[in-house]
Amino acid sequence: MATPTAPLPLVLILTLAAITLGYGVLVQMPAAPPSDPQSPPPATIGTIRGTTLAADGSHPADLVVCAQSTTEGGKTCVAPGSRATYELSVAPGQYLVSAHRSSEPELQAFYTDRVTCTVPAGCAGQPIVVNVAGGQSLEGIDPLDWGVD
Repeated sequence: MATPTAPLPLVLILTLAAITLGYGVLVQMPAAPPSDPQSPPPATIGTIRGTTLAADGSHPADLVVCAQSTTEGGKTCVAPGSRATYELSVAPGQYLVSAHRSSEPELQAFYTDRVTCTVPAGCAGQPIVVNVAGGQSLEGIDPLDWGVD
């Protein structure tokens, strides 16, 4: 029993044409990278930025800057290294911003009314609660007051 040979090239030609033209071709596209379930979506993140450069121009290389939630107690920290600026991405909420040297964590500087005050004698040295909304970027939150009362 002979096998038909003529239809095979036609089937092959049609298959190649279909593949070339994109008909009936199944292509598995790579899946989008899964989102990190621990990270809030970008619209629900706020940013706190500031400087750690002291008035005398000094900046400890081992400085760590933290934003501690006043309501939930969580803390987000960053080590700016040799840069004299920092940036913290946080969920919306209220925060106290502080800095400390990793070699001396018990000594802390805070963002206080002394940092923003123009008349030092009238400033109490109380830490300022920073209110962060989703999508908001706050600048000038400088934890430079090492003498919090």
